Amino acid sequence: MNKRDLAAAVANKLNMSCSEMESIMDAVNETIVEALVNGDHVTMWNFGRYEMKHQAARVGRSFATGETLTIPERDKIIFTVSPKLQATLDSRA
Repeated sequence: MNKRDLAAAVANKLNMSCSEMESIMDAVNETIVEALVNGDHVTMWNFGRYEMKHQAARVGRSFATGETLTIPERDKIIFTVSPKLQATLDSRA
């Protein structure tokens, strides 16, 4: 499912137009990104939690050449699945 499919499915449930729903989804995405950039976490109950984690520089190896190289530090976005969503997914497997 891509963004357009998701927008259409949610818009259908809420009796909205797909374009309105896509605008809402864009606003939600922008707000999540702004919160993460500002160092906040975003929790959606019964879905999951987005947060930024700092990953320190580390030593790695090129698979192609075997050469040792330094992987630079960076900030990563971590998503943690809520226990309720995980239980739902586990019950369907």
